[in-house]
Amino acid sequence: DDVLAREVAEKTGFTLTPATSTSAPRDGVREIRGCIPGEAVFVEGIVVGTATAETVVLAGQDGAIRVISGLDVKPHGVEKLLRRGPPDLNEAWCKSGMIRSAPPRPAGARAAPRSGRIVVIDHCGHTLYQEIEDEGVCGVLAIGDDTTAVCGHICSHAGIPVFGVIDGDGDGIVEPGFAPGSVVVEVTCGRDDDVGREVAAARDPGAVVWEEWVRETLHSLEGKIRVVVDRR
Repeated sequence: DDVLAREVAEKTGFTLTPATSTSAPRDGVREIRGCIPGEAVFVEGIVVGTATAETVVLAGQDGAIRVISGLDVKPHGVEKLLRRGPPDLNEAWCKSGMIRSAPPRPAGARAAPRSGRIVVIDHCGHTLYQEIEDEGVCGVLAIGDDTTAVCGHICSHAGIPVFGVIDGDGDGIVEPGFAPGSVVVEVTCGRDDDVGREVAAARDPGAVVWEEWVRETLHSLEGKIRVVVDRR
């Protein structure tokens, strides 16, 4: 409210400037404002394209997403989003730009146990925090270029290693950094979606030794991938 806004302005030293919304929201239509042309645009944590204007306008239509203006769409990103079910654009989390501008600051020592559970993050890096709260997590399997970058960035602070599966279509939304023990592989034939899910399906849902699991996984993927980051 106005009282809270004034208190925040006084404590932070900023000037309070009243403003009125220029238009009422339309049902099923979402405007993402304050974009910078050329930066990535997210819906529910997934990059759906690149902004071409300061305002991106999207609409939900028959279970799909239609671009009205301001977006150079990324079909693969929209495909990933819709795979989880049509989003309610009125309620969806939408943003643009880099997730973090500061470089990662690695932990002083490995925090994750050498054996434990492996968390799978499939093209939705924003869900990582709730997944790694468990002290029994020994590592993260990240599927997707930007997901791998986000997981690596966050997990480097906590000393948790990441096994990333990418195919080279990243949008540079965050500066990557990886904890010791991390490995990133690039798919040489096919898409990261398919290879990543193959790895996820084959993993033991119980406790594993991270180093052994990484070694066995790399052996199983011979001929399909090339290693692009190896922090073992």
